[in-house]
Amino acid sequence: MEKNRTGLEIFGIVLTIILIVFLLFSTLLTVEKKEDSKTIEKEKELKPEKTITNKPKEKKTPVKKETKTKIEMNIKPPIPEDFNESLYKKKVILNDDLAAIFNNLDPIAVRLYDDTKDKISGKDSLKIVQIGDRSYWPLIDYEFPSIQNWSGIEFFSFYFKGNKTGLIFDVYIYFNKRWKDYVVFRFKDIYEGWQRFVFSTKRNIIKSGNVDWSKVWRIRITNNNRKFKGTFYFDEFSIWINETVKNVSKKQNATRIVEKKKKTIYKIRDEIVRGNLAVKLIKFYDRYEIPYQIGRYTYFELYSAVKIRVRNVGEKEIFLKFLPYKPVLIDDKGRTYYYKFVKIRKPYGIWEEHPEQLRLNVLYPNASVEGLIFFEKEIPVDVKNLTLILYLNYNRYEFKFKSY
Repeated sequence: MEKNRTGLEIFGIVLTIILIVFLLFSTLLTVEKKEDSKTIEKEKELKPEKTITNKPKEKKTPVKKETKTKIEMNIKPPIPEDFNESLYKKKVILNDDLAAIFNNLDPIAVRLYDDTKDKISGKDSLKIVQIGDRSYWPLIDYEFPSIQNWSGIEFFSFYFKGNKTGLIFDVYIYFNKRWKDYVVFRFKDIYEGWQRFVFSTKRNIIKSGNVDWSKVWRIRITNNNRKFKGTFYFDEFSIWINETVKNVSKKQNATRIVEKKKKTIYKIRDEIVRGNLAVKLIKFYDRYEIPYQIGRYTYFELYSAVKIRVRNVGEKEIFLKFLPYKPVLIDDKGRTYYYKFVKIRKPYGIWEEHPEQLRLNVLYPNASVEGLIFFEKEIPVDVKNLTLILYLNYNRYEFKFKSY
């Protein structure tokens, strides 16, 4: 019995020792885990301090870029130092309906519109859209109805909106109906949005021939790239006059006004210059008979006709076309006589163009061509006055004359 007791006591002692060792080991593990978690939290706290030190370096580059763009947007065209609006009288010469006023020299490649939304002055601006390669250097052209007197002009201005294309634009002012007499106002499309360009008429301009501001003839605008595709805007062409410079006397002004009224009505033997073509009305036929033969019998077709002469006053060849409309005659009763292309019948049934009809062909510089333009019927005897409206290569020519 004593031996069994001693065995149980030994077993109990061993078991308590094992429990004590297990408890000590578990407490050691919990302490290590707590220390590991503390070290992880410390590392997390230290990481944000590293990112904060990098932030100032990242902010430096975008700040510099923003300041550059602001400076570029403030760039404006240079204005002459002596230009003071309070010292000069402003006279607007062209403003509204510019798409109808300016002559489009290449309507296939260029489109003109009156833009009522994107404008600076008046009710609209001139929108120029180039969609193809131009055949001519000039973009647009305008011939004043009569010679303009801009005596005393000191500055010439207009508004322009481009797209920073870098294109060079030239605004030509011609004088005294002579192509060799002109000045050029040149500028570059390097600005954003609408900008006003002001040019002195005495300094920093290109001149040719005799510059006479009392005999202004026409305005022509072009740029240096016929193949460029894009959109541009013009608005409010103005001149600035020195009020201390006296113009012509009242009597001279009165006589010039009378001359203007007379020149606006063109009659037989008058010549009209539009663009690069000059048209002269030589003669009118109220009845023009064209014979043709069928078998042994001769018949007559009756037409009315006008005889004109066309000259090429430009520097390049022009292919003559009745564009955009065919010629018409309108009498004082409101009746219209339409253009007729006439052929005559030759022997053996061959039809050919009438030999005296105006030939629409290539017209070379300084060359001219004469011919008849036929209309579908003769003019009745009760007609006294007639109007000829002729379109050649998008230029409009109008003559008024008596029918007898």
